[in-house]
Amino acid sequence: MVVKSIVVASVLATLSAVPVAVPALTGTSVNLALGPFEATFNRHLEIDFGVRGECITRDCSFMELAFGDGFRLVL
Repeated sequence: MVVKSIVVASVLATLSAVPVAVPALTGTSVNLALGPFEATFNRHLEIDFGVRGECITRDCSFMELAFGDGFRLVL
């Protein structure tokens, strides 16, 4: 059980650091959404917060991480 907790904590810590590190290093914008709330991190280290309106009419994913227009990870 302890190993599982450590793995989950390390994955969550890594996912929380990715949106800040990737735009600064590569210039690609990163979008992190948790339920209906989203944050977009851009190259100039500015963060835009918002609420996804489509979550009102349908179910949203628990977490969504998108890099630019190409890669999207949905949990």
